[in-house]
Amino acid sequence: MKTKSANKSFLEELENQEDFMSYIKSQKKAIEIFDSEGRVLYISKEACKLFGIKKTASMLFSIFDSPNCPIELKKSIQLNKESDLELFYDYHILEKNRRIINSKRTGLHIVNLVGAPIKLLSGKSVYVVIYSNIDDRNNRNSSYSLLLKELDLEKDTEPVNKKISLLLDALDSAIILFDVNGKIVHMNTQYATFFNIEREKVLSENQYVQDRPGFSKEMIDSLRKGEELHTEFWFQVNWENPLLGIRRSHNYDDSMYLVYKGLPIYNSKNEYIGYFVVMDDKTKIWLLLDELKLAKKKADEANVMKSKFLANMSHEIRTPLNSIIGFSELIVDEVCGDDKVKSSEVNKYFDIIRQNNELLIRLINDVLDLSKLESGSLDISKDVFSLNDVTENIYLMLKPKAARHEHEFILETQKNEYFVKLDEGRYKQIIINFLTNAIKYTPNGGKIILRYIKSDFGIRIEVIDNGIGIADSNFSKVFKRFEKMDSFAKGTGLGLSICKVITELQGGKIGFSSKEGSGSTFWVEFPLVEK
Repeated sequence: MKTKSANKSFLEELENQEDFMSYIKSQKKAIEIFDSEGRVLYISKEACKLFGIKKTASMLFSIFDSPNCPIELKKSIQLNKESDLELFYDYHILEKNRRIINSKRTGLHIVNLVGAPIKLLSGKSVYVVIYSNIDDRNNRNSSYSLLLKELDLEKDTEPVNKKISLLLDALDSAIILFDVNGKIVHMNTQYATFFNIEREKVLSENQYVQDRPGFSKEMIDSLRKGEELHTEFWFQVNWENPLLGIRRSHNYDDSMYLVYKGLPIYNSKNEYIGYFVVMDDKTKIWLLLDELKLAKKKADEANVMKSKFLANMSHEIRTPLNSIIGFSELIVDEVCGDDKVKSSEVNKYFDIIRQNNELLIRLINDVLDLSKLESGSLDISKDVFSLNDVTENIYLMLKPKAARHEHEFILETQKNEYFVKLDEGRYKQIIINFLTNAIKYTPNGGKIILRYIKSDFGIRIEVIDNGIGIADSNFSKVFKRFEKMDSFAKGTGLGLSICKVITELQGGKIGFSSKEGSGSTFWVEFPLVEK
């Protein structure tokens, strides 16, 4: 009762260290806190998970009672000294004695622990231990380094003791051990399975590294010299040798892709006493990569064919469409011109024809540009021109269209004349796209401004409207292909994505700002040049 009372007092004092405990609880790590007698004062959820135990079952338990507690840790706790240890944690021992602690985990695991004494306000000390499980794939090299420390082929009565053998079998890698002469000392079950080897036959006979068909001269030389080796290779498995306990592998038809790591083993006197080999089978990954490469190649070929088809079709459709547009305008001029007929209904029909002609041309041009972009055949020819003149021409071109929607359309000019080196046609395409969208997405009677201003980058061209704007949730879609902010609006959803590509191909920048219900500003920037 006295022990429980003393421990309760310790717990209460520990809980009063609010800053300290808040910090401990905020750390998502496997942590335990002990008193000087090894009793558990605190254990984190992560530690419970690591050891497969319940929190309530661990309280009032002394780590000193555990057969897995190394003597170094016990001394560190008792003497208030720091500790940094890697140890084997054997759950088989705990299974035999559930009275000590009831764990859901089994087998043999490697655990790293770092411990340090912490002094409380009262002057008493507690011992904080942070654990990490290092026998997982991400930290397998730590496991190997510990194995190399533990292995002592000269000291052990058997080449590999039972504890080490259990751990080797628990790892996923294929592992084989040799002495300095290349004699096989041990192999784990994964090695035997990978290569379809009769393990008992091999281990019962004096077989050497040169007997193994999979070991190249480079591997054998690294073993003889005691040098590390890391290599990857395709390993042929279409052989068998009953005398050496080797059967034809059943895993793959002819070969497997292996990652090989060889590490020398040294004893406490730093003498080379053996060689540790780890092999991992990466065949499925490589076969999958090959399949992906082949699938990508076929997809690229199909994409090029599609782009060529679209380019040809777009060109063939645009030719008759230009004739239709030209002759339809000629017919209307003949019918409505010279005051021959002044029919509002005919004019209305002509507006419908003209609008759909423009839409068809825009759709075909977008598809044609897309196909050229995908096939890598989009031509960009750069010439020096006056940005002021070309921008004003664009304004005059779009002014009638804005007027039909009763928009106030303003061009803000600058006194200075600016020159750029760009593809003039592509520059017009970008600004016309901005203006067309502004006209389309601004309710009748709105306001649209086209302006250009000097910037740190060079010259910035902006199209500003007070239209419907863009919702924040749609910002990421603006420059994506086939994305439309209004699903009922006419168009392919390609215009802005194409503008982005041709802007960047010419060394420019593109962007926008918008607020839903308050309008948008789309802009591009290009470097200036001297005339």
